[in-house]
Amino acid sequence: MRTVDVMIITSLLDLDLYKLTVGQVIFTYFRDVQAKYLMTVRNGDAISYWSFVRHDDYQQQVASLEHLSLTTEEATYLRSLNLFSEDYIQFLSNRPMSGVRINVEYQNSKFGYAPVPKVSGQWCRVMLYEIFCLSIGNEMFTEDYCNHHLIDQKSVLHTAKARLTKKLNTLRGCKQRINLVEFGTRRRMSKTWQRYMLTRLHDANCVSGTSNVKLAMETGIPVRGTFGHEFVMGLQGIYPVHNSQKSAFQLWANHWNGKLAIALDDTLGEAKFLRDFTPDLMKTYDGLRHDSGDPVKWAKSRISMYEWAGIDTKKKTLFFSDGLTIDKTISLHNEFSDKVQMGFGIGTNLSNDSFTPVPQVVMKIIECNGQPVAKLSNNPEKASCINNEYLEYVKYAAANL
Repeated sequence: MRTVDVMIITSLLDLDLYKLTVGQVIFTYFRDVQAKYLMTVRNGDAISYWSFVRHDDYQQQVASLEHLSLTTEEATYLRSLNLFSEDYIQFLSNRPMSGVRINVEYQNSKFGYAPVPKVSGQWCRVMLYEIFCLSIGNEMFTEDYCNHHLIDQKSVLHTAKARLTKKLNTLRGCKQRINLVEFGTRRRMSKTWQRYMLTRLHDANCVSGTSNVKLAMETGIPVRGTFGHEFVMGLQGIYPVHNSQKSAFQLWANHWNGKLAIALDDTLGEAKFLRDFTPDLMKTYDGLRHDSGDPVKWAKSRISMYEWAGIDTKKKTLFFSDGLTIDKTISLHNEFSDKVQMGFGIGTNLSNDSFTPVPQVVMKIIECNGQPVAKLSNNPEKASCINNEYLEYVKYAAANL
């Protein structure tokens, strides 16, 4: 059983790069905007999540985050990336997760009331909680699940290592090297396992980057990432919803001036994206990231989009990141690598693949600037909104405006 005074998260950089790149844009342009985030466990009832992740222990872990700041070494590393402003680095160096309200709502489940963590406050502060809340819960779940079922964690690691070895052998057997980025922080079995797994991938020359900033700093592996749904969703509270997605694309491109130019395209669904991502944006961005829907259909649609605009698809990148496995990655690479540049972000299949259940934990922005926000997605199961009336309005706006 975990000793609660041993903190799981001990570094502000033990998160995905996109939290910091999105964070800088929010800090720069929307510093005083208020926001709320809500965590849910999609398969919580099925795995009895909150019977293993005990509320009091979890809350203590989350509460400790408000004391995190960049160390001198971490600040130096961020400067070396030539991405972040000195103002934002100083913000991260002075307890950036303080001043946030952390409370728990209770929702009905078949196991009774399930606690659901919610954080609210300045957007640039509360958005930093997401990855930490997810990885804390996953690590606590794995440990306490094993303890409850009298499972030796060495056997869990043995299975995970054997599966990883098989994946590495498969990757080494490919004729062409695949542009694989490790994306596993949010659903990792533990931070110890993530480090081991990433080191094995690197030693086998099977990984081109990691989204985890702390591991990138410590291993010398390139850090990779752009932006997530929260950026596009949050701007619904700042711009009219029918303009919010295009405004997000334009603001991001202007701020980063050619860097981090991979756009996430499914926040408001397929049809709305194809209207918003005009030829000027197609030329500005290096490519697109897939995060929902059929990846083959998506790739064919995006290639057709570029061809319609007279853009050479071989100069653009399609980056896949939705529930990938090694076999699925290889299949997609074989089908499209002669038509377009490709990248693959693999998360759970690398960072939490043993015989224990994997919590499907997400933490989404639910309100920004005093109003609800929504994600429609190309996969109905990934749709997100706590206000049904607003969700219906967003669906109407995405289809008609």
